[in-house]
Amino acid sequence: MILQNFLPSDCITLDFEFRPLGGQEGNPPEVICMVAHEIGTGKYHRIFQEELYQLRTPPFLVDKTVVIVAYFASAEMSCFAALGWPMPENVLDLYTLNFEIGQTDFHIYQVVAHC
Repeated sequence: MILQNFLPSDCITLDFEFRPLGGQEGNPPEVICMVAHEIGTGKYHRIFQEELYQLRTPPFLVDKTVVIVAYFASAEMSCFAALGWPMPENVLDLYTLNFEIGQTDFHIYQVVAHC
């Protein structure tokens, strides 16, 4: 699906905090917490480590009807993998977007504002 077919209400902004398992670089991530914002409903998910590892799936949709918006999304997807969650079908990586179009961070914030 082409990204331009999505509405801002279809976006979920997402960020994880994590560290390398055992403190060793190169190890898989140990997820500390996650914050997600469902733009369409206004609902926030603020979840810490103990609860995150108990969830079998994210507390929001990751199907073709939504776009997950993150900065440096590969890091967020490594947390999905560490938690054993299904991967989102649509991801907008603002880091990659910035790199590809050569814009400044100011333009990234404009993209987030529209999501």
